[in-house]
Amino acid sequence: MACAGSRIAATARRSACPTDRGPLDDPDRASWEAGSWRHRPALPAWRWPRCDRGPSCLRLLGGIHFRLAGRHLAQFHLRQPASPPARQPASPPARQPASKQPLLVIGLVRPNAHEGNCSAQLAWVFQYRVDRFGGSGLSRAGNSLCRGTGNPTERRLLVIAVSPWIGIEMNLATFLFGRRLANREHEDKKIGWIEAVPAMGLDGLGSSSYGPEAALTILIPLGALGLTYIGPVMGCIVALLTILYFSYRQTLAAYPTNGGAYVVAKENLGEYPSLLAAAALMIDYVLNVAVGVSAGVGALVSAMPSLHPYILPLCLVVVLIVTLANLRGTGEAGWLFALPTYVFIICFLGVIGYGLVAIVLGEKPAPVVSPPPLSPIAQGATIWLLMHAFASGCTAMTGVEAVSNGMGSFRQPVMRNAHIALSVIVVTLGLLLGGIAAIVTVFEIGAMDQTKEGYQSVLSQLIAAVAGHGPFYYIAMASLLSVLCLSANTSFVGFPRLCQMVAADGYLPKAFAQPGRRLVFTVGILFLSGFAALLLTVFGGITDHLIPLFAIGAFLTFTISQSGMTVHWYRQSRLYAAKLTMNAVGAVSTGVALIIILTAKFAEGAWITLITVPITIVILKSIKNYYRSLQRELRKPGPITVEDVEPPTVIVVTETWNRLSERAIKFALTISHDVVAVHLIRLGGPERDERENALREEWRVEVEEPIAAHGLKPPRLMFIPAPYRQLHEPLLRLIEKLDADSPERPVAVLIPETVKDKWWQKLLHMNRAGRLRAKLVKLGGPRLTVATVPWRLYREEQEAG
Repeated sequence: MACAGSRIAATARRSACPTDRGPLDDPDRASWEAGSWRHRPALPAWRWPRCDRGPSCLRLLGGIHFRLAGRHLAQFHLRQPASPPARQPASPPARQPASKQPLLVIGLVRPNAHEGNCSAQLAWVFQYRVDRFGGSGLSRAGNSLCRGTGNPTERRLLVIAVSPWIGIEMNLATFLFGRRLANREHEDKKIGWIEAVPAMGLDGLGSSSYGPEAALTILIPLGALGLTYIGPVMGCIVALLTILYFSYRQTLAAYPTNGGAYVVAKENLGEYPSLLAAAALMIDYVLNVAVGVSAGVGALVSAMPSLHPYILPLCLVVVLIVTLANLRGTGEAGWLFALPTYVFIICFLGVIGYGLVAIVLGEKPAPVVSPPPLSPIAQGATIWLLMHAFASGCTAMTGVEAVSNGMGSFRQPVMRNAHIALSVIVVTLGLLLGGIAAIVTVFEIGAMDQTKEGYQSVLSQLIAAVAGHGPFYYIAMASLLSVLCLSANTSFVGFPRLCQMVAADGYLPKAFAQPGRRLVFTVGILFLSGFAALLLTVFGGITDHLIPLFAIGAFLTFTISQSGMTVHWYRQSRLYAAKLTMNAVGAVSTGVALIIILTAKFAEGAWITLITVPITIVILKSIKNYYRSLQRELRKPGPITVEDVEPPTVIVVTETWNRLSERAIKFALTISHDVVAVHLIRLGGPERDERENALREEWRVEVEEPIAAHGLKPPRLMFIPAPYRQLHEPLLRLIEKLDADSPERPVAVLIPETVKDKWWQKLLHMNRAGRLRAKLVKLGGPRLTVATVPWRLYREEQEAG
C-alpha cells in the first residue's frame, strides 16, 4: 500500500515509509528498460497538504515556489520490458485536451540490478517534492513500473507530468538568501580546500595587485631608478611571507578547531592581549573589504576609463553583491567565486611564467603595448623611502591568517583541507609577488596616480605589455576585477566567526553569536558590510586613500598570534624547541615589520588605526562589564519559596465591550478573583457622558449579571480620565494606588490587542496597545506584570468555522 509519507525529492532522500516505497524513493534500486512513452490514467482527485515550506510545490533553486493545482496530475513512464509487471492498466484512456497538457519536469534515474524501488535526481534546477497522496497515489502506481533487468550503470530519463495550472508563490527573503536551514544541516555547509581557496584566499591573492603597486607608488620620485629597488623590497616581503607560512602551519596543528589570533592570545597571553588581537582583526577585516573593493573597481576603471566618475557607486554595488552571496552561506559563496579565482591564477601565473622564461633565456621581450613613460628622477633613494615602500608593500600579506581564523568552516579531514588551502594560497601569492617584481623591472612598468584620468593599474600595464589589448587582456582583467572585488569575501568568512567567538565570551552583543537562516552569522555580515560601505563613502572609494590605514591591524595580529604560540610551545616541553624557535622568529619578524609600518605610515593616517584600536577595546570591555553586572543581578535565587505567593490584582484595559474584551475578562478570571476593568476616557463633553452611561449599562447586563449568576465576583468597571491622551499615566497612578492598598499582592495588566497579518492592516490601526505595553514595561515597578491577549484578525472566525 502507498504510504502517506511517501516523497519525491530532488535530493533523493529515503522515504520514512518502511514499506512499498514509490518509484523515486531510493536512488540505488532502479532498473528501467528503454522504451516509448505511454500515458497513464490520471490519478484520483487529491489535495496538496501544507508542510513546513507551505503547500507542496515545485521549487526553483533560490526559493521560487510553484504551487501545484492538485487535481490534474498525470504520469508518463517508460514502456516496460518483455516481462510486464504484475499490475498494469487494462487500456489507456484518451489523452487530455490540449488545454490540459501537463508540464514536464525532467529528472535522471540511476538504475542498478536490484528489483524494487527507484528514484530520480533532477537534472535541472528544479526540485519536485510530494508529501502525501490520496487514493492510489503516485508512489504505489510507480512501484509496478520499477521492475526490470537494465544495465546497472546506465542512466535513464524519467519524466513526471504535472498540470499547467500553476500559481507562483515567491518569498523575497527565500529568493535572495535561500531556504532556512535546520541545525542538522550545518555539516553539509562546510567546505573543502577547493572551495576554501576562493572563500579564504581571495584577500591574499587579490593583495598581489595593490601590494606591489603600493610599493611602486612610493618609489615614483625615483623614476626608473625605483624599479631597481622593487625586487629587493618584494624579496623581503616574500621572505617574511615564508616565515609566516611555516609559523601558521604550526598554529593550525596546535589549534585544529580554531587557530585565530584571538583564541591563541586568550589561552596563552591573557584577556587584554586577546582583546587587542580581536580589535585589530576587526578593524583589519573592515579595511580589507574597503581596500579590496576599491582596488577591484580601480582595475575596472583601468580597462574602462569612462567609468571613472562612478567609482564610489560601483564600490557600493560590489559590497552589496558580496554581502548577499555570503548571507546565503560560506559554501555557496566559495563555489560562486571559484571560477574567477582560478581563472585569475591561471592567467597571471601564465603571464608571469612567460616573462620569467624570457628573462632566464637572457632575452628582454619587447612589450606588445608600451607602458606609459616613467616619471623623471626627483630625488635619490633613502632608507626612509625604502622603509616606506616596504611598509606599503606589506599590504600584500594581509590575508595569510584567514585560514587559521576560519578553521570551523572546513569539513573532515579538517587538518588536511586547511593545510592544502594554506599552501595553495601562500605559494600562489609568493609566486605572484616575486613574478610581478621581476616583470615590471624588465618591462619598466611603474605606478600611476589613481585620482587622475587615464589611470592604469600596474597589472593592467603588465598584461598589455605581454599580451596586448586582445581577448586575453580582457579575460585576465575581468578575472582580476572579480578577484579584487570579491577579495572582501575573506573578511566575510573571518569577521563573523571572530565576532561569534568574542560574543560567546561576552564582549559583543549576543546577536553576533546567533546563526541566521543559512547557518551563517548574519549580524556580523551586516555589521561588516555597513562599516565597509561607510568607510568607502568617507574616502571616496580611492585605494591610495585607504592603504595607509591598512596592514597595521594585520601585522599587529600576526605579532600577537606568533607571540602566543611561542608561549604555548614554551609551556609544553623542551621537545618543541624547534617549533618554539619558528614561532619566535615569526613574532620578531612581524614585530619589526609592524614598527616599520607604524613609523612610515603614521603621518599618512596610521594614527587613525592607533586611536580606533583602543576605543574598540574599551567598547568590548564595557559590554563585558554590562553582561557581568546583568549576571550578578539575575543570579540563582536559591530554593523557591511559595509562602508569600498571593493572586494578583488584574487590570484589564478595555475600550468597549466586544469579543476581544470578553476573551481578556475570561482569562483574567482564571488567574484571580479580583479583576478591574479600566476604561480610559480620552474625550470630554456630552458625548463622553453618553458613552460612559451606555458602557455602564452594557457592562451590568453582559458581564456583571452573568458572572454573579455563576457565584463569582464580577469585575469592577472603572472610568479613568486621560485628559492629555497619554494612556499609560493614569494606569500607572492606579497601579501605585493598588500597590499602596495591598502591598502583598502583585498587579497584572492585560492589554487586548488585535494581531495584524497584512502590511496594510497595520496602516489602518493606531497600535495603541503596543505603545501602552512598552510604556508600562519601561515605567512600571518590579511587582508589575504586563501581558497581551491577542485576537488574530480573520483567522479566529476561520478556525471557529
